[in-house]
Amino acid sequence: MNESHPPPDAAPPLCIVLWSVSPEDPVRAVTPFVFAAAAAALDCPVEMLFTAGSVRLLVQDVAAACHTADAGLKTLYDFMREAHDTGARFYACSMAMHAYVSPAEPLVPEFDGIRGVTTAMMSSLEYGARLLVF
Repeated sequence: MNESHPPPDAAPPLCIVLWSVSPEDPVRAVTPFVFAAAAAALDCPVEMLFTAGSVRLLVQDVAAACHTADAGLKTLYDFMREAHDTGARFYACSMAMHAYVSPAEPLVPEFDGIRGVTTAMMSSLEYGARLLVF
């Protein structure tokens, strides 16, 4: 069996699935973005897959209207931008986009594309890959 392994010094990829995260609870929604920013800062490739209602966070101005516990000074979108600026990539589940987002709604500039569940599963099955679900 010929397995493909990353170079010894390469960090294994991390896929963070946003399932129960939503604009209705911005304080709880911050955590996956903090994890993503930390992993990306450590040179770990990070993909975030927005599923179910979490895809609403990719709609322009939705996350920007969600204030966190940081005395209301930081929005959920601030945390999202920090994670993306550090290197995390934002993908939306195709089924969730169809169910929760109108094609007429503009998306945040950090949106990196659509991913089906099969593609996300393939990424998470790579040698050494990690999967976190929030």
